[in-house]
Amino acid sequence: MLAGAASVLTIVAASSAVAQTAVPQETVLPDQATEVEEIVVTGSRIRVQDYVAANPVVSVTAESIERSGQTNLTEYLTEVPALAQSLTLQEGADTSTPGLAGLNLLDLRGLGTTRTLVLVNGRRHVASSPGTASVDINAIPVALIERTEVLTGGASAVYGADGVSGVVNFILKDDFEGVDIRTQYGVSEAGGGENIFASVLFGDNFADGRGNVTLGLEYNKDDALKFADRDYTRTGNRFIFVNNPDDPETFGGAQTPNIPDLILANNARYIDTTRGGSIYTNFANASTLSGVSFLGDGSPFIDGESAGGFIALGGSGTPLDDFNDDLLPGLERGTVSLTGRYDLTPGLRVFGEAKYTQSQTEFFAQPSYVYGLFTSLDNPFIPAAARADALAPGGLGTFDGYDGFLPGPGVLVARDNFDLGTQNYDITRETWRGLIGLEGDLTDTISFEASYVYGRADQETVSKNVIINDRFFAATDVIVSGGQPVCRHPRRQLGLSADQPVRRGPELPGRDRLDHGRIHLGRDDRAACRQRLRLGRHNGLLQPAGRSHRLRAGR
Repeated sequence: MLAGAASVLTIVAASSAVAQTAVPQETVLPDQATEVEEIVVTGSRIRVQDYVAANPVVSVTAESIERSGQTNLTEYLTEVPALAQSLTLQEGADTSTPGLAGLNLLDLRGLGTTRTLVLVNGRRHVASSPGTASVDINAIPVALIERTEVLTGGASAVYGADGVSGVVNFILKDDFEGVDIRTQYGVSEAGGGENIFASVLFGDNFADGRGNVTLGLEYNKDDALKFADRDYTRTGNRFIFVNNPDDPETFGGAQTPNIPDLILANNARYIDTTRGGSIYTNFANASTLSGVSFLGDGSPFIDGESAGGFIALGGSGTPLDDFNDDLLPGLERGTVSLTGRYDLTPGLRVFGEAKYTQSQTEFFAQPSYVYGLFTSLDNPFIPAAARADALAPGGLGTFDGYDGFLPGPGVLVARDNFDLGTQNYDITRETWRGLIGLEGDLTDTISFEASYVYGRADQETVSKNVIINDRFFAATDVIVSGGQPVCRHPRRQLGLSADQPVRRGPELPGRDRLDHGRIHLGRDDRAACRQRLRLGRHNGLLQPAGRSHRLRAGR
């Protein structure tokens, strides 16, 4: 939480969530009728107010966003209960989904980000996550927002399947005049996670108010927050809930209401993997929880106290505390946006938008690991004790041990590759969006709009310290030739050119050297999303034979 930041949320509830007994409506006399010149569109294309809409609409104003001190729209909108499960910077910092690092994706009702439709001025926005329709809210300039409307009811009948959980519509300013400058600096009370934000708006009304042009510039920087920046997440200090080893339910036993199901522990470890390698040699005589018999140096693997599953308290396994991602990834973004509109006639308006956004994310994740890696018995780096146990009756070095299970005599290795460094990702995202359109009134009660939208989102991901599996396996497949340990496979399987020498492959257990350049991934991945939309819609009110009918159409 930023020091000194206040959180203010303005919410307009559209309908009651509790059924009530019908109350007779008050009769309105003809001379008491109130004439309404215009009804503001909120939450959808339907020209009705949120107070009388069939589905509830939550409205968040620009003033409440600014007063909150938040510069991240998604962080602020999670205060709306229906958006509480949205993907923020914190949720996106996960080794299992590094491509989501730095993204802010809205999730209505927890049905998924791909089921939440995000609109800007009622029109679709290009997706930011390749392969999905999810829109990165970072690409929407904070300073230009007039209000945000959340249609929390299902909207699939109007917008299609991607509006099943609802719609979030960002309404931009179209009548701003003057200069607005906002700067902000924030830091968490515990230190770290600094935020810098600056925005400038230039707007001008011209032609006696018939036209407006607004230019917006915005910059935001969030520093990364490392797990070592907090005492409670540092190795050895973190307490987590684990299954209670003293509870029979942990191991499928009877229910015991008087024994807690979970306990707090700070020495939770994996039951199988280690930094120096764990060796499976003989499942017939293994006495450990996982079947591991030896550590990489040939010493016996020691079990901890089982907490069910792959977790133990104490023992030789790698502590869970060692596997940590950044608490918050570093994010730097900038946006240039231009909006304009001009009234050609009192009932006909041309409008346009143009925007460019670039964001840079740096995310440090956990180290890589391997599990169940087959290592042939002729590998000279297998410790003598492990080799002897593999050759014992039932061992993986005997025919009875490996037949139908392994490609030949050998052992299996599990290893946490901390010595190869932590996996990290530099992600650059660029978004272009432009539109031009025409809207007007056909009659006093019927209006139309036609527009063309172009969107493009590019993503470049540079991955570092991620192992290349085939090269890693080839580099660890070692034999003895001419009295020296060498790689079994030819140069092409290690990614070497003809003039590059084959360097000695590493031994997995107890190795003293690893050729990082041959097995590490420094890959540059690129992905892109394109959007071209031709939109047309109309809505209005027809009054045949004294009756009112509302029409709506569009895509």
